[in-house]
Amino acid sequence: MPNLDTIAALDWLRALHPGHVPPDWPPPIRAIEEPTVHARALVDLGCDLDQLTSRADGSLHALLADPAALDELRTLICQVGSARLLALMHFLSESLSALRTAIADANKEAFQ
Repeated sequence: MPNLDTIAALDWLRALHPGHVPPDWPPPIRAIEEPTVHARALVDLGCDLDQLTSRADGSLHALLADPAALDELRTLICQVGSARLLALMHFLSESLSALRTAIADANKEAFQ
């Protein structure tokens, strides 16, 4: 699950690049992420993405194929700091990699 809590996102970034989280640009956490309402919404987004990933019906992949949902995701990505941005990108790349592996495995079985 992409834990998008402020502390968790910063910890994830620090673990990924120990000692390389500069206080300058791009900031790990931007001001828009700080208000409680926004921070809670980001945590909820992480939970929602996790729930979509755990469904067997491909809900996450269907969401990512929806142009309106992609526009909203792009809008969000443009506003968050590097900690949450990289955590989201990592989560999505792992999720899509798992889908590609499942498709490849299904294709192998179908043509054996």
